[in-house]
Amino acid sequence: MSGAEHDGAERHGVVQPGATSREIYDGGMAVRREVLGDAHVDRANANKDEFTDDFQDMITRIAWGGIWTRPGLTRQMRSAVTITAMVAHGHWEELAMHIRAALRNGLSRDEIKEILLQTAVYCGVPSANTAFKTAQQVFREPGRRAHQRNPRHPTQLGSANCRFAPSKRQLLLPSWVPKNQRNHEPGFCVRRCAHPVRQVRLRPCRRPSG
Repeated sequence: MSGAEHDGAERHGVVQPGATSREIYDGGMAVRREVLGDAHVDRANANKDEFTDDFQDMITRIAWGGIWTRPGLTRQMRSAVTITAMVAHGHWEELAMHIRAALRNGLSRDEIKEILLQTAVYCGVPSANTAFKTAQQVFREPGRRAHQRNPRHPTQLGSANCRFAPSKRQLLLPSWVPKNQRNHEPGFCVRRCAHPVRQVRLRPCRRPSG
């Protein structure tokens, strides 16, 4: 596989050439659990029956396996996009779920506030009003700390404003990255990793000149 072909394949997350439906499902389920939490996913699986089983399977394979595992956006960015979509369409129960997910993905309450403020301009003030109330309810949930982040997410390595991978420390990369590709390309930050991951030791990346 040429470099261009390899880069193109990487952009597709777990949906790799030759990947089985089971592999895509398992990759999607891993991300779904990391983003939404085991408790939520376990409840969804416990409540599915013959009528909803195909729908749950589709969500895991297509939404989580096909989209959320792609490395082109950080999980924080995907959370911001998803929150905006939930506000735009008035899906308040789903909004609450994805606000919880955004906190797990590393967004702060202030960042969520800024997202909701922007939805007031582009989705309408009444919708944003309900969104703020929904977020308040989530923030007040028992056990919800003021600054809760997901320690399993790769963005928790390094400083909050990190642009480059720290030298000589355990970093997180997609499990499908080949062994001979596990050094960062110039300007590629570990914060872009947004899929099932495992720990590997990397050589420090090169900062761009100038």
